[in-house]
Amino acid sequence: MNKQRGFTLVELMIAMVLGLVVIGGVINIFIANREAYRIQQNLSHIMDNARISFELMARDVREAGANACGTSLIVNVLKKASDNWWSNWAQGGLVGLGPTQDEGPVVFGSSVGSRVNGTEALTIRSAGGGSAQMITQHNPASAQFNIRGPNLEFAPNDIVMVCDDQSAAIFQVTNANSSNVTIVHNVGTGTPGNCSKGLGYADPVLCTPNGTPKTFKDGGFLVKLNASFWYIGNNGHGGRSLYTFGMNGSTAMQTIEIAEGVSNMTLAYLPFGGADYLPAASIVNWPQVMAVRMTLTLQSSETVGVDHQALTRQMVHTVYLRNQTQL
Repeated sequence: MNKQRGFTLVELMIAMVLGLVVIGGVINIFIANREAYRIQQNLSHIMDNARISFELMARDVREAGANACGTSLIVNVLKKASDNWWSNWAQGGLVGLGPTQDEGPVVFGSSVGSRVNGTEALTIRSAGGGSAQMITQHNPASAQFNIRGPNLEFAPNDIVMVCDDQSAAIFQVTNANSSNVTIVHNVGTGTPGNCSKGLGYADPVLCTPNGTPKTFKDGGFLVKLNASFWYIGNNGHGGRSLYTFGMNGSTAMQTIEIAEGVSNMTLAYLPFGGADYLPAASIVNWPQVMAVRMTLTLQSSETVGVDHQALTRQMVHTVYLRNQTQL
């Protein structure tokens, strides 16, 4: 008769050690796979933020200085146009700010949405995007445009550019009627208001009630004025983000967080006929800038890098402008 035997204590201890070794290996593989997944997830998030940032910012940069008619003769009859960053068309469609320049519409600060000290920024103005309304008639004496209706775009106090193949003018809408498709550009109302109802080109602008009269041709266009300020700001999660601040026709400004984790932005500009890209401080004539090289530094939201640091990547994108003067 065979005797039944169990495991000895030594055999049980050996089995337990072997089991622990196997479990330890499985745990290490699990941890390594989990960390690899977290790294890939954070890298993917960085790439998504870079793609969104470059796409939206490049689209804005390409339209800098644009108007629906492509004319270079532009008069601005807004009151004190040079006092507002969004209406100072004389500076050009694109103006960069270096890391020590704090004169933009969003200043350096530590609060959420404020600009991070020591970072660069970019102002863009245009009137070429969005829906344009075609002019069917213009009466300068009554300061009134008729458009090919219906009027779905313009409201009183909107900031608008009108243009034909000869010249353009920036003004504020003082009245807009959707039923009879009229747009009025009179003086005496609105903030900042118009210094003249005359929309003819003059340098300097003649700021009298009648100013320099001009009848815009049938087939010209009315388009809302766009202005945006791109910068690196403090977000609500203790980090930094790419922001844009600005307006689309209305003087009411809006702040939008574009992408989280963008910790820095470096900008360089290529002037017409230049041999290399230059920083903002070296640009003398902004309307002659032909291209912008944007370098973004992006960080992961989790500390999954070496020594438990955030992953950091620098990415570069170059955008050529379509609407500068090249003079």
